Amino acid sequence: MEHAEDSLVEDAKQVVRGVCMGGADIVPGVSGGTVALILGIYERLVTAISHVDLTLLAAVRERRIADAARHIDLRFLIALVAGIGIGVLSLAGLMHHLLEHEMPSTFGAFFGLILASTLVVARMIEDWNPTTVIAAIAGAIFAFWLTGQVPVVASPSVLYIFFSGMIAICAMILPG
Repeated sequence: MEHAEDSLVEDAKQVVRGVCMGGADIVPGVSGGTVALILGIYERLVTAISHVDLTLLAAVRERRIADAARHIDLRFLIALVAGIGIGVLSLAGLMHHLLEHEMPSTFGAFFGLILASTLVVARMIEDWNPTTVIAAIAGAIFAFWLTGQVPVVASPSVLYIFFSGMIAICAMILPG
């Protein structure tokens, strides 16, 4: 993947975008994928991730590292992942403090972010028909119900943690 805007300035912009995504990933109910969508890098990110494929493996196996790096847009991914890491690590302490000492205000801010991200995703739907509206309402009701459920697993198994991690990773990239 070639991008004319590959430069140190663009790398810095990707790091900042990554910080925003990482910050969103530590907020309950907000997806880094939604932030990527809002910031206009979602398609590039998904394309880069989708290029982890047999072509990449062949390039690596044949020691064509530069080709492999271009194939997965490695420069973009490194800058973005660095920013995500910075965002998660630098904002996790603040999030812990806010959840411990400013819970009502923090939950209000979360709700606002969730509502805003819902509107961004809703604008992407081109054909609002009764089925789409019913599905959106049912999804919202289910999500609201799910947040009120009490966890039943006192000591989760390794398999439970593994599958929970898989779901969490998907949630970090999927918008909405």
